[in-house]
Amino acid sequence: AVHHVFARWSLLRLAIDMGWGDGDGARNQQAMVDETLQLFQSKRKGVEQHDLADHLSDFINEHFHVVAEDGSPQEVAGLLVALYTQCAAGDTVLAQQVLAQPVATSQQCVAAPDTAEMDGDEESDDEMEEAPALTPMAPIDEGAGGGGGGGGGG
Repeated sequence: AVHHVFARWSLLRLAIDMGWGDGDGARNQQAMVDETLQLFQSKRKGVEQHDLADHLSDFINEHFHVVAEDGSPQEVAGLLVALYTQCAAGDTVLAQQVLAQPVATSQQCVAAPDTAEMDGDEESDDEMEEAPALTPMAPIDEGAGGGGGGGGGG
């Protein structure tokens, strides 16, 4: 189920599919899974959600050169902590639910803005193109919420 959680994390999926970081996304994803499992194994009393979220944020920043400003590391950490807690108690319902959910591809994540464009809401469409709330390590236009203009260079 842990592998499935990471496979469903759209930020991670985009980073891997787009070749961000050193370009070896599959190896980096496996390293993140391994480190996460090791964290749970080393802390018998359990892992705190905020500590795990910090670890995940640091990992994607270091290995994929991405800063997550969308709160997804906290969500992923919360799900992983809940999975661990419930499975440790013998309850596999959440794990089964996670495994039953389909894994989205980055193409599906990128294709999502088309629905806003079909509604004729150009401002929302402009914001949707930035929906993953990813901040690459390169400088970005801090006025992205306002005058939006597509791919603006400056």
